[in-house]
Amino acid sequence: MANDAATASPGVLGSLTALSGALLAILYTRLALLRVDIEEERLHFFSLLVTTLAMLFFLGAGLVLACILVIAAYWNTHPLRVLAILSAGFITMAVVLGLVALHKIRHKPQLFSTSLDELGKDREAMKAPL
Repeated sequence: MANDAATASPGVLGSLTALSGALLAILYTRLALLRVDIEEERLHFFSLLVTTLAMLFFLGAGLVLACILVIAAYWNTHPLRVLAILSAGFITMAVVLGLVALHKIRHKPQLFSTSLDELGKDREAMKAPL
């Protein structure tokens, strides 16, 4: 009987070691996915930041040119057309970039979606009978 307890103990210990190894592997995978999710979110944020800054630049340039347009309207004839075209171009770029930024905000991926999906699969796998 004492022999049986001694031989059963390494089996239980081995099972616990294997289980802890599997749990550590799952944890490592989830942390790696979390890192990827954070990196994707960082890239999305910087892309949105650059788009917004470009939109603000073109809007500012368009407003400056619109002011010059108003001033030039009181001068002779042809400078008005050139300034009107340039102002319209810059303002159009600002509107387009603003719409791109809005699209990126509305269609951004859910934070940690990949990690949450994998954790859900793990939960379902643990509920399944062996």
